Amino acid sequence: MASEMEDERYRAFALSTLAAKLPPEFLNQVLAVARNIEDDEYRAEVLIALSDKLPELLPEALAAIREIHILNNYGRKNLLQAFVEKLLPHDSSLNQVSQSFANLEGAILINADLSKVDLRRGNLRKANFNNANLEGAFLNNADLSQAKLIQTNLRYANLRDAHFVNATLIGANLANANLIGANLIDADLSGANVENAKFGHNQGISDDMRRNLEGRGAIFVDEPPREDSRVLVSV
Repeated sequence: MASEMEDERYRAFALSTLAAKLPPEFLNQVLAVARNIEDDEYRAEVLIALSDKLPELLPEALAAIREIHILNNYGRKNLLQAFVEKLLPHDSSLNQVSQSFANLEGAILINADLSKVDLRRGNLRKANFNNANLEGAFLNNADLSQAKLIQTNLRYANLRDAHFVNATLIGANLANANLIGANLIDADLSGANVENAKFGHNQGISDDMRRNLEGRGAIFVDEPPREDSRVLVSV
């Protein structure tokens, strides 16, 4: 049995494999064994595997990932990407769930497929989303300060009231995205596709920058900022 394996690496592999095949009545047994795994990386691996059937485990998985030793950046990076790809698409009934573990500061998510992911109000400071697919993602009120979003697909993304202070969006695809109220102080939008992207009430946009964006197809609207425009980050 997986629970009798002394090597935690093999135990984690066995449990992760079983997670997708076991009927619901056995999941709690697998979870109990997983929680006894001392190595943070292996424990996180099993919790992520179990999250397909027990999504409430995702906060626990993220907590384990955060405990992985800083020298093991490769393992942490892969687990973070696996974790984020498990996040459910936007669903109004999942508001509190999604906001309870949206702290991904410094995460490396290059090339990740995160279309329609719900990271509203999340702490995504210094995260690397280069070449990632965030089409239709819900990032309103998220803090993306100093984030890297080079060549990132943000088509139709909800970026309302998000913070992009010192963010790099070179070559990003922002077509049809909603950036009303977004803080763009010192954000680099060089070469970004802003066709039909909505702007308005943005910090960091000068008159010259506005004309440049409008010339590239951006739309500026006079819709007033909302009362909940400040960033709220779960910790």
